Amino acid sequence: MYDIAIFGATFAGAGVLKAYKGKCVVIEKNTLCGYEFINALKKGINTEEKPVTEEGKAFYKEIENKSILECSMPLHRIFENKNIKLATMVSDVEKTEEGFLIRLFNNGGFEEIRAKKIIDTTCHGDMIV
Repeated sequence: MYDIAIFGATFAGAGVLKAYKGKCVVIEKNTLCGYEFINALKKGINTEEKPVTEEGKAFYKEIENKSILECSMPLHRIFENKNIKLATMVSDVEKTEEGFLIRLFNNGGFEEIRAKKIIDTTCHGDMIV
């Protein structure tokens, strides 16, 4: 039994996974971690050009100080060597005395897991079909 089943390999899910030291499983319907923002983190073009407005300079300095441009801690490192099930759909959730029985479906077929708690970090709460 897992302590926590995290629905969604999102940035919020990564935060839960990083903060919680117990036994967790991450269930993600996509094949990509951080799908809700990951494409927005591409460095882009003209990154050598510095902002000209004061607001732009302040914003650039803030993200530079937080190492966002260099991405010193890539998202995939948080999920590395963790129990994560990509391309997996939640087909059913049933409340039990101990917590939850979660039925999953992926290319390997159906699987049942148990968890004491569920944290749904998906953007639209759309993990359950």
